[in-house]
Amino acid sequence: MIRSLQYFALAVPDPEVGRQFYTDFGMEGRADGDRVVMRCADRDQDQVVLVGGVKRKRLHHICLGTRADEIGPIKEKLEAGGVKLLDPPYDGAPDGVWFLDPDGVFVCLCVAE
Repeated sequence: MIRSLQYFALAVPDPEVGRQFYTDFGMEGRADGDRVVMRCADRDQDQVVLVGGVKRKRLHHICLGTRADEIGPIKEKLEAGGVKLLDPPYDGAPDGVWFLDPDGVFVCLCVAE
């Protein structure tokens, strides 16, 4: 069972421009390799990840959370339903089960509190 929306990731032309945009709204940003990770103040969970290298902004992926004991059965259901499981789409991507939704957007299912 899906328990939470962990964060969403946007592919953007310039992550630093995105960092300034979200900072203006009160979020805190930090560089993470070639990405920028944004969090709400005083939170220990990422809310927005900005991945660079595209000409137009688009949704890159979403990350959903589940319990450790549920990730295996969900993975089995995906595979039984014909969903192709993928490698993470970039270095440093979170561990988890990766696949494409029907619109071609990456989805990551990971263990989360």
